[in-house]
Amino acid sequence: MFVSKTFAFVALAAATNAAAINKTCSVSSRKTGTQADGASGQLPFTKMVAFGDNLSDNGNGSSAHNVAGNPESIYGFNTWTNGPVAVSYLSNQLGYEPTFTDYAFGHAAGGSKFGATVDNNFTQSDADAPSAKDQIATYLGLADTQASIAQTLHFLWIGNNDVLPFIHINLGGDNTQFASDLASLIADQVQTLVDAGATTVFVPSVYPRHVAPVVNAYFTNSTSDVTNYGEAIQQVNTNLATNLQKFGDKAIYYDAYGFLMNLWQNPLSQNFTHTAQFADFCDGCNVEAEPGISNWDLCMQQGQANTFYWMQFLDPTTKVHQLLAADMENAIRSHFGN
Repeated sequence: MFVSKTFAFVALAAATNAAAINKTCSVSSRKTGTQADGASGQLPFTKMVAFGDNLSDNGNGSSAHNVAGNPESIYGFNTWTNGPVAVSYLSNQLGYEPTFTDYAFGHAAGGSKFGATVDNNFTQSDADAPSAKDQIATYLGLADTQASIAQTLHFLWIGNNDVLPFIHINLGGDNTQFASDLASLIADQVQTLVDAGATTVFVPSVYPRHVAPVVNAYFTNSTSDVTNYGEAIQQVNTNLATNLQKFGDKAIYYDAYGFLMNLWQNPLSQNFTHTAQFADFCDGCNVEAEPGISNWDLCMQQGQANTFYWMQFLDPTTKVHQLLAADMENAIRSHFGN
């Protein structure tokens, strides 16, 4: 059953001036899934662990931030979309849902406070979210980690909140150094896991944030700026792919950017029919995709969310996550030859 809408999306442009949240966030309470078991095939793992941000958060952020008041489960699923996120689908598809642990941490205040970054010394989350570096440190500090780390599939999707134009991205300018620094920091987290005994780390690239509705709504409507923004993200991903090569088979680079861009550029291939600008997302939009009914009611009451690519200004719908997870599974199985 869907919960009623309890908050409006707050403009990200105000994020740097927003007051600090009252509750300090931690990753001591790890979130696990509840979906049905799947089939793991011949993959050499007994469990799965994830690190990341709102695109992978299945409950840590919603619980700590209490973002939606009562209930605190945001859209009813403890995620920043209208159902499971990609990594939850993936853990289920691979058969690791019963042993899946998710350290990922999302944003707050409807998105005006951004969530986890790669390292708070590089990009400080103004939602007090633990960075990927913090999440990994917590995981490695557990007594039972060492015994199972070699048999664990590690999932690290991070950097999506580091590519914020009001923090790092120079719209219309040179982002070479930034792209190099961010890619290096993501690779550093992989290094930490590998040094601790991890045998496989799955690393999706930074998603195409430049085409998210938030950019045109709050940052820029300049085509050249948006193009430059996308190029900066691609620079990060190109560097990341190169940096991960040193790990050999222990790191799997996955082109999430390419998959999501292709889906966004070809929406009708998956029946995403609501694509008109400012009428292309379920929550926070005042432009009706269909006259006479709010996008929220269209998505959440009439069950048409699967015709939308975006849930709100930053996060895609669960259908996008599900399609992404299927492609991720193919990449993982291909890596292991099955």
